[in-house]
Amino acid sequence: MSDTGSTGGTAGTGSTTDDQQDTSTPRTPGTPGGPVLDPLLLEIVVCPACHADLDLHRTTGTGTDATPVFELACRGCGLVYPVVDGIPVLLVDEARQP
Repeated sequence: MSDTGSTGGTAGTGSTTDDQQDTSTPRTPGTPGGPVLDPLLLEIVVCPACHADLDLHRTTGTGTDATPVFELACRGCGLVYPVVDGIPVLLVDEARQP
């Protein structure tokens, strides 16, 4: 029985570690209540054209599709980069003018 108690203690410890990892890891982008982009990513990512900081903007889809659309707008040159399925597309050729 002491082996079972020992295993139970180890399993409990492992499960606590898993719980801690789950709370420290950001949720999958696009999930309700979860961030669209990792906040740490937003701190380090810059505009590929002018190297200025980017701001996350949310708009609503057009037409009958009212799903939110996320974009990263450059504070410097003003280019706006799309965020597709939680992944920023930081290609100057894919950016749009404001």
